[in-house]
Amino acid sequence: MTTTRCQQVWNGVLQSNAPTVTGADPEYAISIDGTAVGGTDDTQDNCVFTYQADGANNKTITYDPDTGSVITTLN
Repeated sequence: MTTTRCQQVWNGVLQSNAPTVTGADPEYAISIDGTAVGGTDDTQDNCVFTYQADGANNKTITYDPDTGSVITTLN
């Protein structure tokens, strides 16, 4: 996965008025994480979307393309 591919997944899954992941001030930042749930190495990198609007950076949505699972963390 790449950040561009993660952006395509985000835009493909969510409706047209979804929170932004691009631009000067996106609501979610995209990063890549190669660690599967449980701490083992993943065969494909995961898309991690981190909420930016509150400045806390501890609210994430993680998409694992290997399994299709989505994990939401709201701390």
